[in-house]
Amino acid sequence: MTRTLSRRWLQWTGLAIAMTIFGCQRDATEPNAKSATATLENSQGDGSTSRTIGSFSLPIVDTTNVEPPIVEQIAELEARFERATIDDAGKLYGKLGMMYQCLEVHWAAKNCYKAAAEASPEDYRWPFLLGHLARLAGDPDQATQRFSQALELIRTRGGADRQPEITALCWLGETALSQGRWTLAENRFQQVLEIDPDQAFAHYSLGRIAEQQDQLDSAVNHLQQANRLEPEVSSIQYLLGTVYHKLGREALAIALLQSSTANRQPYLPSDALLWEVESSLKSYRRFQFIADQNFKAGQYQVAVDSYRQALHFQATPEALAQTHCNLGSALSKLGDHAEAVKHWKQAAAFSPDHTPTLLNLAEFAAATGQETQAIEIYQSIIARLPDHRKARRKLAEVLARHPTDPATQTR
Repeated sequence: MTRTLSRRWLQWTGLAIAMTIFGCQRDATEPNAKSATATLENSQGDGSTSRTIGSFSLPIVDTTNVEPPIVEQIAELEARFERATIDDAGKLYGKLGMMYQCLEVHWAAKNCYKAAAEASPEDYRWPFLLGHLARLAGDPDQATQRFSQALELIRTRGGADRQPEITALCWLGETALSQGRWTLAENRFQQVLEIDPDQAFAHYSLGRIAEQQDQLDSAVNHLQQANRLEPEVSSIQYLLGTVYHKLGREALAIALLQSSTANRQPYLPSDALLWEVESSLKSYRRFQFIADQNFKAGQYQVAVDSYRQALHFQATPEALAQTHCNLGSALSKLGDHAEAVKHWKQAAAFSPDHTPTLLNLAEFAAATGQETQAIEIYQSIIARLPDHRKARRKLAEVLARHPTDPATQTR
C-alpha cells in the first residue's frame, strides 16, 4: 500500500460514508438458525445478542441485506473460532471487528475490538480502532484515551517504522482540534514534525491553528510547505487561498481558491490501519465503491486497480458495463487510451445502449479524427434519447468541424 493511496482514501472515508447496501444492526437471529456448536446469550443489556462458537463469544449481526460474498467471508472467519486457541483469539477478533467496522456495524466492531485487546493487550491496533469508533460516535474524550493507549503501546514496541506513531499523534491532534484545545493540538503536530519534517498533514493542521489565531505569517509558512508536499489536496489550497486573501494578496488567493473548487474533500491523516479496515471485505460492490471514490479524488491508478478487482466478482451485465466504462475512463486519465477503448468496447458488449460508454467512444472517435464514427454514435444516442443534451451538443460540435450531408444532421 502506498502512502498516497491511504491518504486519499481517508479524504473520502473521513466523511463517514454509510454504505446502506450492507445492512445494519439487528437484535437477534432466528432461534432455529443456531448450529449445534453455537448458543445464544444476552451479552449487552441493550438488546444485542451473541453466540458462543468454541469457547468464544461472537456478536450476532443480521446479514439479510449483505452481499453473499461478504456473508461467506464473515462465516468463514467465524468458523475459525471453533478450534481457535487463546493465542489465536486476538487476531481473529480483530479481523472480525474490522469486517463489522467496514459494514459500519459499530457496536459489533466495538465488542470484537475489546475482546481482541483483552486477548492481545500488547497489540496497539485494537485500542487504536476503538479510538476511531469513539471519534465517529462523537466521544472525543474516549477517543483521546484510546489513541493515547495505542500511542503508548507503539512507543513501547519501538522499531524503525515511525509511521504508526505519526498517525496516532495526528489523530490525537485532530481530536484536540475538534474540542478547541489549540495548544494541545499544536503540541501533537509539532511532535509529528520532530519525527518527520515533511508530514504535510501536520503542516496543514498547524496552518489551521495559526489561521484561527490570526497568526497569518505562520499560517502561510506551514500551508506553503503543506502545499509543496501535497500539491493536489484542495483543502490545503483553499485554506492557503483564504490566508492570502486576509493578507491582501488577491492574485494568489484567487488562483488557489479557484483551483480548490474541484474534488474538494476533507483532508485527514494518512492511516494505513483504516485502509486495512476498508479493505477487509471483498465483493463487487465494495471494490466498485472504492474505485469510484478514488476516481473522484483523482487517484486514477488506485481506481484502476479496484475496478479490475471488482471484475473478478459476479454482477449483472449492466453493472459490469458500468465497471468497464469507468475503468476505461480511469485508464484514459492515465494516458492509456488504447486500453481505455478496449474496456469501453467491452462495456458496450455487455450493454449496447449504455449511454456513458457510447459517449466515451464517440468522444474518443472525434478526438482521433474518426468524425464519421463519432457522428453515428451521437445520432444513435439521440435516436433513443431525443432530449439528451450532451449528445446533441457534442454532435453539433463535431458537425461544425466536419460538415456532412444535411440529411444526416439532427434537427
